[in-house]
Amino acid sequence: MLPRLSAGPPAIAAVRTDEATTSAATTTDIPLRVGLHAWVPPRLRICRVSSKRRMPSTTAVGIKAIHTLKKARYPMLTVEEAENLTSVVAKDPEASKRIDSGIDNFLPAAWGVAGGLRNAGYVALGMVSFGAWGDPTEPAYANRVCTGISDAASAALNVAVSKKDARVRRLKGAAPISRVLNGVDHTAVQVSVDDGQQHVFDWHATLDADNPMLFRSPADWVRAKDGVPLKDFSGWK
Repeated sequence: MLPRLSAGPPAIAAVRTDEATTSAATTTDIPLRVGLHAWVPPRLRICRVSSKRRMPSTTAVGIKAIHTLKKARYPMLTVEEAENLTSVVAKDPEASKRIDSGIDNFLPAAWGVAGGLRNAGYVALGMVSFGAWGDPTEPAYANRVCTGISDAASAALNVAVSKKDARVRRLKGAAPISRVLNGVDHTAVQVSVDDGQQHVFDWHATLDADNPMLFRSPADWVRAKDGVPLKDFSGWK
């Protein structure tokens, strides 16, 4: 037969002391084994600490709230904003002169090959004229390839930003962005907006100042993935 153990004041005193040192403890945290033992096992204290850690973190909740508010304040680039940015470039005399070409009247913009065909025409012109025409070092031709177009479009957008043009109120700046894909060098325009996001506008792909090819991110543009002409653009989710 087991010896009879006392459940008197020492056990009660031990429980009260433990409760005093742990403000979040409740009477259910410690199963009182009155009459079995007067000592509270350390593992029970560990259980109480673990239960505290499962409570929602105020820091995590705060960060999530900030992200939610930021997303609400800064939506993804809208159709109207994309049209406004495009309007700045289309109405810039130098940029539109470098971009526009009759080729876009015969090719679907979604193909994104108009600029490449014009470049090929310059190469062919240079060959048949033995270099007399189509020289890529001549401004008349250099300004109309992808690098010249991107330089002029970026400059037009940045001027609008400096003048606080309402059409570019969320735009932080624009700059040429380059890639090499399948051995072909190409340059377009990267725009940075005030929520930290970056998108790519590719006017050389369409040769239509009013209808550039849009890419959600530089990473997509580098891979030539999911480009959409402005006229088919319905916004990014």
